[in-house]
Amino acid sequence: MNLTHYIQDNVCIVGLAGELILGQAYQLIPQIRSLLADVQPKALVVNMHAVTKFDSAGIASIVTFYKDAKEQQVEFAVCQLSEESNASLRAVLLDEIPIYDTEQDALNSLA
Repeated sequence: MNLTHYIQDNVCIVGLAGELILGQAYQLIPQIRSLLADVQPKALVVNMHAVTKFDSAGIASIVTFYKDAKEQQVEFAVCQLSEESNASLRAVLLDEIPIYDTEQDALNSLA
């Protein structure tokens, strides 16, 4: 699992690539926490367009990212999920986490 990020208008956009699965997903949590502490963005967008596999550990990591952001009063959104990942997130009662089709849609909603 690879994580990249960039900042645009005080929004931290995180790109995930690879398998967001048990054994790898939880390794991202300290990285996200570090970004939130170092960058102190107004919002965090997690772009999952390059995630090739996603399991319950991936769902748990997204929930953790959301909770960490919320604790720091940082808006949170997820974008560019595959159909399978989108269905998985929505099935686990994550309606409170905004999910957008594109990164631009997420950025527009957070502006």
